[in-house]
Order: sequence, then structure tokens, then C-alpha cells
Amino acid sequence: MRSLFLNSREPWHTSTYLPTYLPTYLRQSTTAYLTIHNMCAWIVDAFGNDDVRARFLPGLVSCEHFASYCLTEPGAGSDAASLRTTAILDEASGEYVLNGEKAFISGGGRSDVYVVMCR
Repeated sequence: MRSLFLNSREPWHTSTYLPTYLPTYLRQSTTAYLTIHNMCAWIVDAFGNDDVRARFLPGLVSCEHFASYCLTEPGAGSDAASLRTTAILDEASGEYVLNGEKAFISGGGRSDVYVVMCR
């Protein structure tokens, strides 16, 4: 597998498939992981500025890098409306400071890029 379909405004995307010779349990878990990866790539494409898209999309679309999102929190589960993790801009550094915790990240042991869901 070299690349995934990504609904991107950029020219990097192509499409591919999961081989049918894989056992069903591998196709299902692989499909779930690639779906998460694609959702993260879409988030970067849809909400990232030009610099962020140029930095991350080529590696994500080519599958040189894999992405996961960080949503689930203790006490909130996967309910995005109940998120408590915050991102606050530090005026001095110009960087965002994340405060909170995540309880489960699909592909967390393998991913190269993490999209953190926060307020």
C-alpha cells in the first residue's frame, strides 16, 4: 500500500485498496486505523493553515507518516461535547499550551502525528 484516498484540495492524493487476501480481522482493524488516519489528514487539510498543510500532508497522504486523533478523556469518554482538555495561547512564546489528559488513542503506539481534540 503506498497511499490513501484523501479528499484534499492538494495534488498529493491518490487511491488504493486493502488486499482481499488478508484475514477479515486484519482487514477490519486495518480499515479502522486507516479511517482514523484519513480523518486526521482531513482535519489537517480542512483546518490547518498553509504552513501546517505543507508540513504534514505530504507525509500523511503518502503513508510515510501515520496519524491518530486524541479524543477520549477520563470521565468524558468519546463525547466531544464534554471535552475538558484546553489549548491556551501563550502570548510570550506564541505557542499553544495543552492542559488535560487523554485515556485512549487508537494507533497511539504507532502513529507519527497526533491531532489533539481540545477546547
